[in-house]
Amino acid sequence: VETNIIMFDINDGRDALTIISELSNAGVRMVAFGPKTIRVTTHRDISSEDIDLALERAFTVLN
Repeated sequence: VETNIIMFDINDGRDALTIISELSNAGVRMVAFGPKTIRVTTHRDISSEDIDLALERAFTVLN
């Protein structure tokens, strides 16, 4: 099944809402889907370059 939804769990001691806030400050919008789960979706107006930039910023926040 092909989908535009990605979900991942947080296991570094922070909760999803904290990380969502940090991501938002970095210009990346994601959604908490529980206390330790984050949900990400894309749509047709998001380019590959946009995804690369969001991933770069997310990796910075998550590491």
